[in-house]
Formats: sequence, C-alpha cells, structure tokens
Amino acid sequence: MRLRLRLSPWSFRGAVPGVVWVGADEVFSVSDDHSLCRWTVSKTEANFLSNALKDTIFPTSLSAAFPFAAGRPPFAGGLSIRSGKKQQRTSAIHSSPSAGNEFILMTASDGKIHLITPTGKIERTIEAHQGAAILARWSTSEPGGAGGFVSCGEDGLLKMWSRNGMLRSMLAQLGKPIYAMDWNGNGTKLVYSAGEECFIKQMKAQNAPTKWRAHTGLVLCLSWSAVTDLIASGGEDCRYRLWDGQGRPLWSSASHGHPLCSVSWSPSGETFAVGSYNLLRLCDKSGWSHSLERPASGTIYSLNWSADGVQLIGGCANGQILHAHVVERRIVWEQLEAVQARQKVINIRDLSSEVARERVETRDRVVRFELGFNYLVVATIKQCYIFSAKNWNAPTIVDLKEDSGPVSLIRLCEKCFLLVESSAVQVFNFEGRILSTIQIPPSAAGEPFTEQTVAIANDLIVLRDQSQHSLVHLFDPQNGRTAGDGPITHNVDVTELCVNMCGTFAERRVAFVDQKGDCFLALVNCYGATQRTAKIGSLISCLSANNLTNMLAALQDNQRLIVWTLPTVAFLDRDLLPSTQMELGNSAELGKSATIIGFIGNTVTVRRSDGCLIAHYVPPFVAGLIRCVQLAQWEQAVRICRTTNEEFLWATLAGLACIEKNYQIAEICYGQLEEMEKVLFLSELRSQNVPQLRDAKVAQFSGQRREADMLLVNAGRTFEALMLNLGTFRFDRALELATKMGRHLDTVLGYRQRYLELIGRKETDQRYLKYLSEVEIDWTHIFEKIQEDEAKANQQNNSP
Repeated sequence: MRLRLRLSPWSFRGAVPGVVWVGADEVFSVSDDHSLCRWTVSKTEANFLSNALKDTIFPTSLSAAFPFAAGRPPFAGGLSIRSGKKQQRTSAIHSSPSAGNEFILMTASDGKIHLITPTGKIERTIEAHQGAAILARWSTSEPGGAGGFVSCGEDGLLKMWSRNGMLRSMLAQLGKPIYAMDWNGNGTKLVYSAGEECFIKQMKAQNAPTKWRAHTGLVLCLSWSAVTDLIASGGEDCRYRLWDGQGRPLWSSASHGHPLCSVSWSPSGETFAVGSYNLLRLCDKSGWSHSLERPASGTIYSLNWSADGVQLIGGCANGQILHAHVVERRIVWEQLEAVQARQKVINIRDLSSEVARERVETRDRVVRFELGFNYLVVATIKQCYIFSAKNWNAPTIVDLKEDSGPVSLIRLCEKCFLLVESSAVQVFNFEGRILSTIQIPPSAAGEPFTEQTVAIANDLIVLRDQSQHSLVHLFDPQNGRTAGDGPITHNVDVTELCVNMCGTFAERRVAFVDQKGDCFLALVNCYGATQRTAKIGSLISCLSANNLTNMLAALQDNQRLIVWTLPTVAFLDRDLLPSTQMELGNSAELGKSATIIGFIGNTVTVRRSDGCLIAHYVPPFVAGLIRCVQLAQWEQAVRICRTTNEEFLWATLAGLACIEKNYQIAEICYGQLEEMEKVLFLSELRSQNVPQLRDAKVAQFSGQRREADMLLVNAGRTFEALMLNLGTFRFDRALELATKMGRHLDTVLGYRQRYLELIGRKETDQRYLKYLSEVEIDWTHIFEKIQEDEAKANQQNNSP
C-alpha cells in the first residue's frame, strides 16, 4: 500500500495552513495571501472565491464537521476558475439547501475565530485568544458539530464554545502555548499538548487530566482515531509516536531529520499520514511505515482525509495543495491475489499459475474492495461491481444510492456479502440481488462499523451496537429481522467479534473479546439451555474464524498464536477446552503487537509489528478429523488419532463424539486422555435406557447442574434430583426438594453436617439450625431410605 501523489498545477502566493473536504470531490483551503479557494479534485480546477479575506487576517487552521464532508453536492458563489496557467471569470452560482452544521472554523493569528460558510462568507467572528488562535475543532459528541467546538491559542488557554460561538467553559489554563489538540471518537475526551507534554481531559469528570511527557521537543501535532482509540503525535524531535487512549506508549519512530508538523488518522483507523518538510509518510495503525514519499512541497502544514478514507489532501508551505490517493492495496485469498494498481484499476493474479492474470476496470474511482470465496466485490463512489473467478470479464453491477454516503466496509461469506454505508447495512447475494437492509439509527456518539465489530455468515449477521458497546445484535441476512434468541448483552464493552461460518444455524457461535481482554463464546440459539456465554480465554487481542471448519485462531498476550480446534466444547465439557487448544510458532518470532490477517484453510497469516507477514500452518489432521466426523467415518477418525497420538486430536474427537452423541467413541478418547472418571460416567450413560435420565446425565456431564436438576424434576425423578444436588454440594436446593417431598429431610441435614465437619466449620444458617432441633439424624435409617428409593428408581427404569 502506498500513496500516489500530485501537487496542484496552480499555487497560492503564500503558504496554505488549512485544507478541509467540503464534498466528495471538493476541497476548501485558505492561504497566507488572504485567498479562499475551492478545488475540484477530479477536474484539477481551482475556484477562487471573490470575497477574499481582509489583509489583516492571516489564517492558522481550518476545521469542518466530519459529516459535512461526507458527500454533499458542490456549491459555489461568485468565483474565478483557474486551471493550470489559464484563468477565467465565471458568474455561475451553485448552491445546496442548508442541512445541519455547514460552518467551517478558521483560526487566525490575531486571536480570532471565524465561522465561514462554504461560499466563503464570514458569518461570525469571535474574539477568542490573546495572541494567535492556533486551532479550533468541532466536537464529535453530536453529529455535524452540534456539540460545539473547542479552541486553543498562544495564551495557553483551552476554551469550549457553543455551536453559535458563545463561550461555555475554560477547560485548561497553561503557562505556555497549546499547539495541538483533538477529540476522541465520541467527544468524551480531549487530548492537547503544551511544550513537551500531552494531556487527556475527561469532559464529564472533574478530576485532573492525564499528563505525560510525549516528546523531547515541542509537540506540534496530534490526531486521535475514532475507531481504534489510538493517539498519533509528532514533534520537534522529528519523530512520530503512538499512544493508547490512556497515554501509554505503543510506538516511536526513528528521526526524520525535520520536525513533524501534521498528522491525521484515516476514517477507518487502519492507517495514518504524517507530514514534514518535503515528506509524506503513510503508516499502519501499529506504527510501521507503508510508504514514504518526498514531494517538492516544502513543509506540509495540514493533512485531511476524505470521508471514504481513500483520498488525502495537504496544505503546503510553497502555496500548493497536495492530493494523494491510496493505491496498491493487496488482498490474498487462497491462490488469488488482488492489487489496486490505480484509482479505477485492479489487477488479479492466480498465484498458482505464472500466466493467469486479469485486469478489471471500473467507471468511477474505487472506494473499497474485498476478495473471498472466489468473488471480488468492488465498491466505487456510485456502483458496486461483483466479479466472479469463473469469468472476470462479466461483472454484475449494482447502483448505489447517492445520498447513502461512501461504502466504509465490505464483508463476505460463502453465499452473500454486506456493504456498510453511513445510514444502512445492505446485504446482497452474488447475483446482485439485495436480500435485506438493516437501518442504522442516528446516534450522537456512535462509532463507525469496522472489521472488528461486524461479522457475517450465510445465515447470520453480527453487529456491535455503535453506542452501547456491550450489546451485540444478531440479524437474519435474508430478511433483516432479529435472529436467534436476540441480542447478546455483556457486562463489559466488546472490542472485537467474529462468527463461525460452517455448519447449520444450530451450530452457529459468536466469539467476542471484551475490554479486559477476556474471550467469550456465545450461543445464537440457546434451545432452552440456561448458559448462553462461556469464557474460553484471557489476554486475547485478535480473533479470526476459519473459513472451512469451526476452528478459531487468536493472539494471546499480543505474542502467542493459539488455535482452538473445537471452541464449542466449552458448553459441553469445559475441562476438555484447554486440551483442544494448541500454540503455533513461538512468541519470539511473532513479537508484540502482532495481528491476524486471515485464517484460510490450514494457514494462519499474521502480520508482525514491523509489517512482516508470517504464515503458520495448522496440522492437516484436524481438518481431516472433522471431515471424517461429518461423513460418520468414526473408525477412520480414531485411526487418525492413533496414528498421530496427539492430545489435541484426541480431545477434539472426544468433543465431536459427545456432540454427535457417539458415547462409545467418546469413551475411547477419554480413555486415551486418562480421564477415567468420565469413562465410567459415559459407560453408565450408555447403559441408561430412559431418555429423560439420559438427557439429565448429559447435562450433568456438561456441567449444567441446574439444567440436569430441572430435567429430573420434570420427569418425576425427585429423588435422583435430590441426590444429584447433594453430590454437588447444592444443599439449599436439596433442602427445597426434601421439603416438597416430605421425605429425606434427615438425609440432607446429615450430609450437610458431614460436609461442615470435613471443612472444619460450624452450622450458622438459621434454617438448618431449626431443622436440626426438630429432626434426629440416624444414619442407619438414612441409608435404608436411600436403598429403598434407589430400588424403586431401578425398578422404574427397568419397567417398559
């Protein structure tokens, strides 16, 4: 991935301190020569506004509310058009109706903040700071900047203003200039810098801001990603650095020779750009560099990404505007490789053949593309192209709605795919027919969907709620309705999720990681089970589901690559789960802050923190074992396990056998795992002829004691339920059953007394003390009653 650069064919007479997007193809800029300009990027035309700034106004920055730049129609007033060296006057007027906040914030060296309309008219001027007003940023707490804006200046003051320019509060008073600041994704935090230090201010808390030394020189620029919650900073020490949302260091670059004056995160949060003197660098979110360009631009004072995250503009010291486009993005799926060569061209290559090469072109520039399941889905600004590997020359073309905003995400599965736009999630099949549309309600503090918060299978769509991050929504792709047992609610914010793609809907499981790094597996349909989620790991940072089986890969402690061959066994036999987990490679090879790129077939591709790709291979016996079970070839599956004699294979087969209720094979596997008590239990389970008792024993085997108790009581086997609760030390439930039976009260009290004597404690519960004063404990009588009831139960089991 790299940036394809070009500089504007015209230039201002002074430096360009501020540039912002005001449409899908238009850029608004200001210059030190007091000029206002709108540049149509695709046509290379500069529209200089007739109402230029006064000679006393020297701008220092520009800021527009992000939704404002998401693709409005172009607008113009009385202006002059310059293309190359030719200039002409025009009286054409293009306008758009007012929609939300269309003010652009412009700070100036005299301490004033000007609210400018897209036509260049100054609507309001605010006396904001003593000395220069350095920056002003619209709040991200509400759409369109309705939450107001914040400004900073050379006087060391940080001020909060209403949308109309009324002073709300003084956020900080420092003794030195504040040169940089930025909001987090939901407007609840603000990062700013003064001198060598950075501060994080909690907007709704009264505690002191978090403070740390960020650079060895002045901190000149800051950018906070709304998606990844990472902070990028640049300073006079000629380095850029990455920090997490709490100010902890993640990455520090080498020296660049000149101070870094601008930094900006892309809307997707996957990359960020850094600008310096004759230098523009595109970096990954982990910190390593994708590309380095050296335009003859002088210092790049400001950078701004387009809403689709594909184009980048910059204001330069030589008076030109820099325009960059992201190209050479590369995606590999099995033997296919797709590389974006130009804005409208994607090259496809079959890695298994030296000759098989294809070139596909689109009418408009490419915004997003995704490769998988032998299909290439390409989203442009107006259309969606669906290419099949069977015939690359005959794509299916779907027109996109013009007012829906750019496509921000594409997710594929075997039979369908989804497109995420600003207002809806649309699901299509590969014939181009729309299956359903999931409307996204407008949210004040909602974060955009990303690959980590959206997952798709043939029969399920999983979306993390944009505002309430502890809520995970489940939808049916065929009709857009709620699927399964409804949303999954967690007690901690969910940071990442995925869904298995294989099997029937009953086998569908959602895996997710929360803010603490704990990994959970959730049932889509519980089918009466009391437990819906099960914890399967800790310190997990990355998840990836396999495309052919239900295996799950993850990174543990940021440096260990682990694979669960059968994660759903957590609901059946939790003790078996660690045995189904295996580690690939070694932590020294991966290093810290690695990420999983994909889990295709038997290959797990991992990108290290330095950008290097490493392929790790899962032993093919796992997929072969699962295939044998699917075909009911149990003897062949056992033969594979005996040949390899690996613990994770025996554990996987044991779990699969229990799921398929083949307890004879499960006995063999548990015997190899030296789980003798489970072998005896399974032998007893196999000899059980009563369906209700068998179901109860299966629930008991899975550790679901409450469900086993409920099944026994519903089947009229209260005595068995009572003994089950005594065996698992659930004395309160046993006492409740004994009271209802009017029998075995002394049995419960006697076993509880024995239990307390063994652990060296005395009875303190008033209920048990009351019954102890009324009931005599005679163990001879207790054993006689137990034998009598066991005989009745056996007789009932043997009766037809």
